[in-house]
Amino acid sequence: MKRSSSWRWLLTLLTVLALVAAACSDDEEAEGDGAATDSTEECGQAQPINIGNLSSESGGVDLRGGRQALEAFIAEYNAEGGFRGCQLALVYEDGGTDAGATSAGARELVEGQDVVAMIGDMAVLDCLVNATYYAEQGVAAVVPAFDTSCYTGETTFPYFTGADTNLLPGLDHLVNDVGAERIAYVGLNVPTNQALGTNLAAYASELGVELVASELVATDLSDVDAAVQKVAQSDPDAVIVAAFPQALQAVRDKLGLQGIDLASVTFMASPGSYGAQLGELLGPDGEGVLVTVNNYVVETGNEVASKVVDLMADQYPDSPQTTDPFVGWTGGEILRQILEAVEGDLTRESFLAATRSLDGVDQVLAPSTLDFSAGPPFSLASEGQILELQADGSFEVVTDDFITVEVPS
Repeated sequence: MKRSSSWRWLLTLLTVLALVAAACSDDEEAEGDGAATDSTEECGQAQPINIGNLSSESGGVDLRGGRQALEAFIAEYNAEGGFRGCQLALVYEDGGTDAGATSAGARELVEGQDVVAMIGDMAVLDCLVNATYYAEQGVAAVVPAFDTSCYTGETTFPYFTGADTNLLPGLDHLVNDVGAERIAYVGLNVPTNQALGTNLAAYASELGVELVASELVATDLSDVDAAVQKVAQSDPDAVIVAAFPQALQAVRDKLGLQGIDLASVTFMASPGSYGAQLGELLGPDGEGVLVTVNNYVVETGNEVASKVVDLMADQYPDSPQTTDPFVGWTGGEILRQILEAVEGDLTRESFLAATRSLDGVDQVLAPSTLDFSAGPPFSLASEGQILELQADGSFEVVTDDFITVEVPS
């Protein structure tokens, strides 16, 4: 009997040990599964992966806010894990307003830096100079639409319609809501503004009014006096200015010196003039200046717009206060959507294929979506708001009843 009890005790002990061992094994497997779930995906290709950006930050134009916002976006994207564990790097060149520098900058990025794509280029001559080159190199260029050449390139994908379409609805507002009959136009001498002058004249004729002056000025404003003199002689009741805030300020000040009663003239500016800087430059006398915008910068409760404003104030306090950062951030948001559609490694070929596959691209900070699978040629619709500058430097929405303008027309 004593011997039988000993065997039963030993059998019980062995059973308990087996159960404990099994429990430990289950815990280790569970911990292993948890570790696999929480681990960061490892990059399967050489990194960082270069993304190109061609900007205009010299030659009388300072659009660095677009590039800076895109840099901030990519930094945030990398912090979230990047492209399947791979870090991205934004590399950029400044093309200014010079065709030679714009061409050389693109070639340095494509051939020297081996970028997989061009994103958010704020270079004003980019599409005009480089669209064919990007197609030859098989490089997707997802860029704001500065001129009509952005709509026709084989590998160029435009977003965010520019001043050419925003100021046509603005002209409609001046004629039908403000009652203007004699309208003058002053723009910086860049391709998009050259086309804008022609389009404004044609649309003014349709509306039954006259474009009494159409003047282009150098980006350094060296010839602004002569242009303003011609505008003053045309006796306008409204002046459209397609330029940055300092240029708008110069045109207003010099018209005042020509004896024009500024209070009797309605001024309308392009999207790039939006921002607190405009109020600071013009002061209380700037009350009543109208600005067209094609994004959500003043929409109450738009969290992304507020985030971009705060980010620029914190990280780039010296950057010009214009709409350019919203264009740059939108380029980043579109980049994210393209990367989600990429199959396999991130290369020029896979990026271009992914871009061409998208038919519902959300611009996030603009009212409309894009269909990159439809072109080229592409067509974008202008939608947005008209704002009025207040005496305290703030803006109020005058109307968001924009006419729809398709470009190219």
